[in-house]
Amino acid sequence: MDDFPFDIRPFREDDRAAFLALFEAAFNQRMDPSVWEWKYAPQPTGRRQIMACFHENGDMIAAYGGVPHPGRFGGAEGVLTQGTDQMCHPRYPARALSRRGFFVQTAEAFYEEFNRPGEAAVIYGFPGSRHFRLGEKLLRYVGLPPSSDYLERALPVLSAWKRWLPARPRRGVRRVTRFDESFDQLWQEAAAGIPSGLARRARYLNHRYMDGPQRDRYEAFSWSEGGAMRAFGIMGVMDRTARFMELFHAPDVSAEALMPLVARMLAGATRRGATVAAAWLPPQGAAHAALTRVGFVVKPEPLDFIYGIVNT
Repeated sequence: MDDFPFDIRPFREDDRAAFLALFEAAFNQRMDPSVWEWKYAPQPTGRRQIMACFHENGDMIAAYGGVPHPGRFGGAEGVLTQGTDQMCHPRYPARALSRRGFFVQTAEAFYEEFNRPGEAAVIYGFPGSRHFRLGEKLLRYVGLPPSSDYLERALPVLSAWKRWLPARPRRGVRRVTRFDESFDQLWQEAAAGIPSGLARRARYLNHRYMDGPQRDRYEAFSWSEGGAMRAFGIMGVMDRTARFMELFHAPDVSAEALMPLVARMLAGATRRGATVAAAWLPPQGAAHAALTRVGFVVKPEPLDFIYGIVNT
């Protein structure tokens, strides 16, 4: 596109103000710099995964961001990068979204730079159906079969959970204020049975839930038995809706054994004013069975997202 010169390159530290200005122009809202710093922390790969595109006047007009974390994909260990903040300046829509447009070329440069050994084994995301169709056409998106059910139930009064809450001693259910090496050991025990997913190690869990700008909305609980970590859960509450962000357990844990942990999480959500609880869980497994035991039902997925990867 010789009549519209632009330059694409990896993000540099002095690009932060330009990135935040583009975000505000593209989404009509501001991102706090502290949120940006937390979101794009240069771990675990040692650098921020962002590709940027600049107009000849120096303005950033497109960016493709990624958030990498260790995990498993296809049964193998690796870094998984979630595509995020994919944006172009609204001033130039006709120049951006074509096969030779500057946004598409920025995305292709991101894939070439970061989808390789030492950076990311796979690039994934959760676009809505409209954006997924655009990605299929222009960005090599591939949809994967749904792997989780969406479960939901209305929350009754607090006393409804008492039958499941453990009497003293509390059978190993405790509040978590910081994740430690015992969570690493639980992940190590369970990882072999998880074909794909982010590694639920302490470093990731602390960064995601304890150190982020939305940490006040989360409550974490764990269940230990015989001195060993057996399961943990993290509940997030926003706008009177509680969401099971995590409900992770050792492979041999039963639905019955999970009940005190689940009840403690739901009681906490009820105390915090939630009136509905929701979860996305694989249909096989103790966590799904535990929630159906307390009245959760499978419903159509409400957020219209598709789990997809980039076919690079």
